[in-house]
Amino acid sequence: MLAVQFKLQAVFRNPLLLTRNRTDVFRLLWIKLLPCFCFLAFVPSVGATDSPISGRELSELVESGSIEAKVVGVDIKSVSVSIRRATSNSFDVFIPTGTFFLAANSQSQNMVSRADVNVRLPGTEWVIVSVPAACADLFRHVPRSDDTFKVQKASARENLTRALEALKKANSDYPVVQATVWILMNNATFEQLQGLHTGDWGWTPTISEGDALLGMDFLESIGIRLQSRAIYPLRIRKFLEAVSARDDVGFEKWLAKGVDINATFQSNSRMYASLVGIRALSIAASRGNAKQLSKLLELGADVNARGLGGETALDFASIGGYPEIVEALLANGANVNSYSSQGATALYMASRDGRVEVVEKLLRAGASVNARTYDGETPLMNAVMGKNADVLLTLIAAGADLEARNHSRRTALQEAKRRGDQGIVDLLLKAGARDL
Repeated sequence: MLAVQFKLQAVFRNPLLLTRNRTDVFRLLWIKLLPCFCFLAFVPSVGATDSPISGRELSELVESGSIEAKVVGVDIKSVSVSIRRATSNSFDVFIPTGTFFLAANSQSQNMVSRADVNVRLPGTEWVIVSVPAACADLFRHVPRSDDTFKVQKASARENLTRALEALKKANSDYPVVQATVWILMNNATFEQLQGLHTGDWGWTPTISEGDALLGMDFLESIGIRLQSRAIYPLRIRKFLEAVSARDDVGFEKWLAKGVDINATFQSNSRMYASLVGIRALSIAASRGNAKQLSKLLELGADVNARGLGGETALDFASIGGYPEIVEALLANGANVNSYSSQGATALYMASRDGRVEVVEKLLRAGASVNARTYDGETPLMNAVMGKNADVLLTLIAAGADLEARNHSRRTALQEAKRRGDQGIVDLLLKAGARDL
């Protein structure tokens, strides 16, 4: 660099510069400085380098006493490594992806390198390099500058090293790397991953859904099974959202990833309340989505699985009034007289909203026309509440008990009178109901 400085001084002291045009000036600068730049191009660099060099692994050199190494915390994304030779021999140091840095303070996170770092040690002076890293203990504090670490060999944690190698090969962003490490090392949930925030006020989660899902993909690519891990409900939720949105592309995507089609999603968040405790088959039935429902049945979806309220897919199809869905479910073994947690059958649920075609299919399949809820209500009483004459006539024709009483000791006729539904009252009287 001194040579370059002297050349520049010599050039700018040249009085000919004052009389030459700009082209001449640059030509003169190029001629004078070219030898200096050629010289600098062949001067070996000191410290970290991205170019491949033949070096021994950091942990091995520390263990053999060939080098001294000091590792201190910087932030959540890196550690600072100071190295110097302890022998007269000149060599290079290799810090491979997956090198583990064990925190001296048990309250601070351990760290793991997420990139290869090569270090040249031409002399005996200390060389300081910054090593890109990820935190490996979600439930501990982020390392600070006063935290120190011991070096452990990368291969000591084989799955972690393999995952980081896959992430490095894909040139993954830091949030994806960090999500992957915490899923693998700490069995993190998605809500826990979102605890890492950025910004002055800490409002923005660093790790997004997409980051976590990519991390899951990387782990599966190296043979890590995720079904039993705490992060898996995220994939179930995304699958159920695709079914709920009638998103065929997303539906097929999650099926291709081997999502458990009979799994349920659990969450305390109000944002996902509509998905809690309900299975994909019931969602498809409630949306009248024959294509997705048919695929789920083909793949072995449990046709009689119950939701939180005890409802089955047949119940949801009956409430929605989807005859073709009802027929498909019955053909695949749906229990036509299954009771919900309130004691309601599919026929009871279909009766209120005037689903005549659904009611007829259920009756033909053997639905009990006089099945009672835990409040003593019958399908006929529910049809009275729905004010649907066609359903009433269908139920009466199928043998509905006109004199059955609910727990309030009222018959269907008395319920109709209490509600002031004269048309329904007249229909029931004509059918033979008595004003008891």
